[in-house]
Amino acid sequence: MRKTDATETITQALTVLKNIKSTGERIREASSDAIDPEVAAQVAYCYYAGENVVRDIGEALRWYRYAADKGSALACYSLAFCYLTGEGVAVNDALAVQWLRKAAQLGDCLSQRLLAALLERGKGAKQDYAEAFRLYHEAARQGDLPAQCSLGLFYERGLGVAADPVLAFAWYRKAAECGYARAQFNLGVCYQSGLGTSADSSQAIAWWRLAALQGNAEAVEALDRSGIVVEGGALP
Repeated sequence: MRKTDATETITQALTVLKNIKSTGERIREASSDAIDPEVAAQVAYCYYAGENVVRDIGEALRWYRYAADKGSALACYSLAFCYLTGEGVAVNDALAVQWLRKAAQLGDCLSQRLLAALLERGKGAKQDYAEAFRLYHEAARQGDLPAQCSLGLFYERGLGVAADPVLAFAWYRKAAECGYARAQFNLGVCYQSGLGTSADSSQAIAWWRLAALQGNAEAVEALDRSGIVVEGGALP
């Protein structure tokens, strides 16, 4: 079965929905292996969001399960999200972890990051810092900014890996330079304390300013402690 691009996937999903409306078929429409799992996942999303069809969470879940069983990372992630939030199903963190593992194995960076966060907290599975680190690293390599920031924290605190302040600084900086506010705040802390770099208060304040402009409360507090007051969301 060949892959479909995003535009073609949406077009095919709308065609499936049209056929369902005209024939009254439901999940039986997905019984053929000719339907790409990503198309099925898009059909599921249409039911979930009520786009081009009456919203039906139960039908969305059936299509998501079909697509997930056929190897759609998006469908696996979506099922996990439903189990985490109780959307159409009873909350079940263990099942959420199960579907996230499948999506993570398929290379989905958002699933890798979310699974890492659950393993970091011991939610839905036994706490496992080493596996959380590995997953954060996989997602960070794909450019996921929150994962890069979390990776910096793991290197800073020695969670699942030997503590390395230089690498902590490097990952914070990588995410901060791409505009991620939490990483900008953490990078400012590194400059303020000399973690992984030479202490430089002016650099700390500069990064905290950038984070504060995005509404990061910790950065606003850090600036306040430095005598720089943020008024009305603007910096002097």
